[in-house]
Amino acid sequence: MIKTILIGLGKVGAIYDHKKKNSTCSHLDVLLKTDRYKVLQLVDKDPKKIELAKKKALNHPSIIIDTKLQKLNNVSLDLVIIASNTESHERNILDVIDYKPR
Repeated sequence: MIKTILIGLGKVGAIYDHKKKNSTCSHLDVLLKTDRYKVLQLVDKDPKKIELAKKKALNHPSIIIDTKLQKLNNVSLDLVIIASNTESHERNILDVIDYKPR
C-alpha cells in the first residue's frame, strides 16, 4: 500500500465531486476508493473543509484529519499530495520533507 498524506482539501483536493455520487474528480475521492493507498493524514487550515473531509472519510477511522500536519513517528511515507494554494506550497514541502517520501 502507498502510505499517503493529502494537504489541501479545497476543490481539487476534496470538493469537486462532493455532490456527485457517481463521479470521482478529487484527490481525496480517488485515495479513498482505491485499495492501493493508505491515507494517513488529511490536512487543511479551513475547519469547514476539515468537517467535509471527516464526512467523506467516515469509513476510514484511522485517518488523522486536522488543520495542522501531525507528527508521525516511525512512519515510512510514500506519497505526499500538495493540493493547497500556490502560495503555501513551499511551506507545505518544508513541513513534510523530513518524512523523505519516495
